[in-house]
Amino acid sequence: MGRVVLEKLLDSGIDVLALARPSSRSAMPTRPGLAWAQGTLDDADAIGKAVRQTDAAMHMAAQHDFHMQKLDWAAITAIGQALEGTGKPFIATSATPVYGHTGDEPRDEHEPVEHPHPLRTFRLQHDRFVIGLRERDVRGVVVRPPLVYGRSGGFLVTLINQAIEDRTARTIGNGTNRWSTVDVDDLADLYVRALLAEDAYGAFNAGSRDVVSMKVIAETIAQSFGPKIPVGSWTEQEACARLGELMALMSLDQHVSSERARSELGWNPRATTLIEDLSHGSYRLAPLVPYSH
Repeated sequence: MGRVVLEKLLDSGIDVLALARPSSRSAMPTRPGLAWAQGTLDDADAIGKAVRQTDAAMHMAAQHDFHMQKLDWAAITAIGQALEGTGKPFIATSATPVYGHTGDEPRDEHEPVEHPHPLRTFRLQHDRFVIGLRERDVRGVVVRPPLVYGRSGGFLVTLINQAIEDRTARTIGNGTNRWSTVDVDDLADLYVRALLAEDAYGAFNAGSRDVVSMKVIAETIAQSFGPKIPVGSWTEQEACARLGELMALMSLDQHVSSERARSELGWNPRATTLIEDLSHGSYRLAPLVPYSH
């Protein structure tokens, strides 16, 4: 996701100073308007130095392990401190599981969030911190994507590889839970719009109008990456033991409304649907990009 947002920013004529781990710096792309700084999410000095050289900050990095909460807090507090008193924007990244089970009715951004998922309660607290930076003269924006797909990447690759390895595409339970979805290019467009809209503030859901069940995703993976891959199921405990805590989140209903982004930012997702992309799009035409942890 970060690389696609970076591409969209540069294509929009916006110069970017991007942060990269020292170990990965040699693999980073080079383009006019792009400069690199070295640092990690818990390197407050490197983050602060980079942010103070810029007119805005974006945070999309995550480490999906037991360090995730600590590292995310370190990054957002360092960015907030560097921007304090400047009036500049800070665009941070959350995710729709902060709402917990949404049920059948699409969930918008209103507060309070009554039942956040236990694995993402910290994320909701971090969202509120970023939005609350308004009191310190920082324009805080939080983007909440649902299931991100496209460019043969994202968490779908984990599900595809699991199905190929086990010769069974799996759901958690009966798989009737549904997720709002967003193509990574449409999502990147939302980040740029949130940056450029001078009055954009607060939380924005980032889902297209396409909502799909996990059962249909599993069936499409079985058909597209077979032959002879049946659809089976796991319990939540089995899924977490095999693929980690992110699988617990995949058992949620995640139906969200993104009308605020459409009405206030003019955002209009245009990409092909997740099922179309899985069936005959990027996931079939390009090498799969491993999901990064």
